Amino acid sequence: HTLARSMSGQVGDIDEALDRGDALAVSLRTSQPLARDQIALNRVLTAQARADLASSARIAAEVRQADDFSDRLQGPWFYIDLMAEIMRGDVTTAVTDAEQAIALHRVSDPIGTAPMAMALGGLVHAMSGEPTAALRLIDEALGGGAEHQARCRVWIGLADAWITALGGDLAEAARTAADAGRRAIEARHVVWGAIAAHGAVRLGSPELARELLGSLEAGPLVGLLRDHAHADTPVALGKSAAQFRDHGMHALAAETWATIALDDDADPLTRTHAEMRAVSAGARCRGLRSPLLARVESPLSSRQVEVAERAADGQTSREIADGLFVATKTVDNHLQTIYRTLGIGSRAELAELLRG
Repeated sequence: HTLARSMSGQVGDIDEALDRGDALAVSLRTSQPLARDQIALNRVLTAQARADLASSARIAAEVRQADDFSDRLQGPWFYIDLMAEIMRGDVTTAVTDAEQAIALHRVSDPIGTAPMAMALGGLVHAMSGEPTAALRLIDEALGGGAEHQARCRVWIGLADAWITALGGDLAEAARTAADAGRRAIEARHVVWGAIAAHGAVRLGSPELARELLGSLEAGPLVGLLRDHAHADTPVALGKSAAQFRDHGMHALAAETWATIALDDDADPLTRTHAEMRAVSAGARCRGLRSPLLARVESPLSSRQVEVAERAADGQTSREIADGLFVATKTVDNHLQTIYRTLGIGSRAELAELLRG
């Protein structure tokens, strides 16, 4: 019951049901030894559906450190972790977690989720620019019965979209993502379907996702994705980017600012600011091969970006100089160039631009 609700995004009052399930699982520990761990997995999925990645990570860490945590569900915990890492844009860690999840599933698969781990592994390898590894895992997932599981097909479809994007056909890639989302939503995997459909937005065709996401009422995460799909002005896009950033979804924030930076109708200063914000957020996305981000050129040199990031975080010129092993005067000269390029006049404005 709680799994169905978290998957469909109906998470507004799910906590009471999860608490009841947890109490019941404790009483059934002997006959159902994995029940409590599965309830904990549902709590993490619920946090993700609420776009609360911080709570997702906290719950996962608490459960996995508990004395009564079952080692038999280590595999599912790794793939649940990598789903959050995909949203954060940490594809490097997601690839590592995918490989660990798959290895553990090869040893033990108590709840039949090995095809799911392989499908997600295929996705993160595709997102990291490794189509050969992605296709190998997709083939293995399909051989394990993934074709008959909607929860697997959605990630295979999104992986196919990213593989197509790597080949340069963004329009076909976006159609593939939207179709994967549509099929998952029809199968009542609403949250994951929304993530897949939103892939069309990330691949440059938001119009394909608007109808699919427009009527969904499925929790905060789906709401963020829906609002982004409908954003069609620099102001609306900037609002979506800031919301993604505030929820720790750095890849989505970076790509949304990239959309503004690539808008020929936006005024030059708006585009310059969006370029800088896209570069700043993109720097937090390890291992991601994003077609949108690849098209953005930084308005600053790589060293100037380093200085800007540290200054925005509140470091003094001396602290920045010590950290970069340069003279304080060099840092101050970089800051003047940064201010001039970005049309600002102070550290406060720089912090507002990159962090505000």
